[in-house]
This record gives sequence, C-alpha cells and structure tokens, in this order.
Amino acid sequence: MPTTCRCRVAQGRIDDDDPRKQARAFEPFFTTKPPGVGTGLGLSVVFGIVTGMGGRIDIDTGPGKGTAVVMRLPIRE
Repeated sequence: MPTTCRCRVAQGRIDDDDPRKQARAFEPFFTTKPPGVGTGLGLSVVFGIVTGMGGRIDIDTGPGKGTAVVMRLPIRE
C-alpha cells in the first residue's frame, strides 16, 4: 500500500505478548485456547478481508507491553 494512501486505522489490544504466537497468528485454525473453545479462524478471516480490500493488518507485540492488532483500510472517496 502506498505510504501516501489515506487510511482509517482500527486498533485493538490484548494481553498476550508471546512472539511465537505472533508468528502464527494469521494461520487458519491456530488457536491458543483449549480444545473445544473457538476455531482459530478469527484472525485468518480478518487478514483475508482486510488484504482483499487493499488494506493491511499488523501485529505489534513485545514482552511486558501486550499485543496490538492494527488494521489499516484505504478510504475511498
């Protein structure tokens, strides 16, 4: 996406800063929940929708600071 693109930014924060999980976060069926709770499809579906609309989704994480999931979507005028 060009850096000059006008975008709308949405950001969410969760309390999980394990970089090993970050590396797999967009994989379908990857989950940190126990068996029978959730499907692990959430972020992979969001990734497909956001990138399909010409946007991007990033994960910012680090020890002690939690994790932010940031979505940037282009604004159509």
